[in-house]
Amino acid sequence: MFTDENLNNLSSLPLYKNGTRDLPSDSVVTVGYAVGSYPYKGSNPALAGDYTALSLNVLFVILLGMVDRERLNELADRMP
Repeated sequence: MFTDENLNNLSSLPLYKNGTRDLPSDSVVTVGYAVGSYPYKGSNPALAGDYTALSLNVLFVILLGMVDRERLNELADRMP
C-alpha cells in the first residue's frame, strides 16, 4: 500500500538513466497526478463565456518494468 511516508520519500528514489533519458514508450509505470479546476475566461472570441478549465498535473512516475523486446520477439516467433 502506498502511504504518506512513501510520498515523502519519492525524491530519494533514483532517476532513470540519472534523469538524462525519457522512459521507453513500452514501459510499465505508476503515475501519480493531481487534478485541478479553475475558472477560465477565454481571450478567443469564439470561446466567449465563463468556462471551467481542468489541469492534470503529473507529480511522479515510478518505473515498474520494461518489455524485453528480444525475448518478446522470440516468443512471438514460436506462436503458431
